[in-house]
Amino acid sequence: MLGFTKDEIIEMMEKQDISQKEQEEILPILKENYDGYKFSLRADLNMYNSNMCLYFLNEYTSLKRIPSKLIDMNIASDYSKLGRMLDLCKGENRLEMLEKTVSGEGIVTDITEKFNPEIVFGDKEFASMLLYLGYLTIDKERLGKPELKIPNKIMREIYSDYFLNIVNKVAELRIEENEYNKILEELALEGKIDTILELLHKYLNNLSNRDFIKFDEKYVKLIVYCIAMNLKLFAVKSEMEVNRNYPDLLLVPKDKTKGYKSVMIEF
Repeated sequence: MLGFTKDEIIEMMEKQDISQKEQEEILPILKENYDGYKFSLRADLNMYNSNMCLYFLNEYTSLKRIPSKLIDMNIASDYSKLGRMLDLCKGENRLEMLEKTVSGEGIVTDITEKFNPEIVFGDKEFASMLLYLGYLTIDKERLGKPELKIPNKIMREIYSDYFLNIVNKVAELRIEENEYNKILEELALEGKIDTILELLHKYLNNLSNRDFIKFDEKYVKLIVYCIAMNLKLFAVKSEMEVNRNYPDLLLVPKDKTKGYKSVMIEF
């Protein structure tokens, strides 16, 4: 389990003659997308994902600008093993694990230090493996145990994509590219969510027919959240404070120069 500290990243940027002004633009991006790793309650500092940071800095020094893709596709394809690991946890347990992680809820558990093939692979072993492989991180201590959460935005996108894939398979639905384009056009130019609501209606009808999940607010919100996470024009904020209100979801344009609309969604 290797990673970089913030000081080490700054040192690398200085050695590559990246100016102070450029560093001020780069560091918040690195923190949001690659930071957040802690593998011990005794650790004082979080670590940045070393592979992702090296990819970003290599792209930046080559292109002389922020790369459009913040995840190395070679590494992203390797993250497909997340699905294979989650498949070890079947049925409702897998869905519950995904629901907790994607929604930002922590998983409180002891950490397995040694895996034994003769011991049943339970929730504790499953969460521990996700921690060791960097899909979860230790956020804090709770009730004398580590509380595990998704470390950063990139990992949240990976979990969201996998959750939506599961829902798509069970609901026998697939969001086509033209539907995503229509959603983007409605959101960015008109501030409307009509197509998202139409898709949500299809999901709920198909899933309820299969007795897949109990449709309370959190699952409805998760489906919409995961759809929104695939809209690359927008940053998706969940239950953040906005003008003293607490929206369930807030979609904010990443490029504020285009005049795109921000959209607040309440369930």
